[in-house]
Amino acid sequence: MNIMEKQRKGQVALELLIVTSFLLLILVPTLVYVLSVLSTESWKTDSQQAYSTLTKIVSVSNKLALLGEGSNSVETIYLPSSVKFMNVSISEGESEIYLRLVSGSAGIIDIVAVADIPLVLDSSKDWTNIRGSQIIYLNVSDNKVIISKPY
Repeated sequence: MNIMEKQRKGQVALELLIVTSFLLLILVPTLVYVLSVLSTESWKTDSQQAYSTLTKIVSVSNKLALLGEGSNSVETIYLPSSVKFMNVSISEGESEIYLRLVSGSAGIIDIVAVADIPLVLDSSKDWTNIRGSQIIYLNVSDNKVIISKPY
């Protein structure tokens, strides 16, 4: 092996090092930017998923109420990881079901859907820190739709 071959290997290694450094110089800031945007904008998708879940519950509840006493349904819903609790408030024959989301960038967000019939959460169940895929039971009793879950 002569001196010329050693210099060529050194030149190839140096070129590879320069190209790799240049790519990292471009990719690292881009990756940091993308991750920061995703983390600050995640509240938008969380609120949309929460609203979609609430409208599904209200829609199924209204249909069950039309079917009458004793009607029931089992539904699978998805709640984003930022959901802290679910609650129902009743006023003048309408029920508002809402989810509270806590997002680092947007703070506290309440997502609300209005039902035409009274909704009631099963008080024996814990409705705080619910997230992910959940199974809920909807049952019509005493002209109200009772929302329950397995645990």
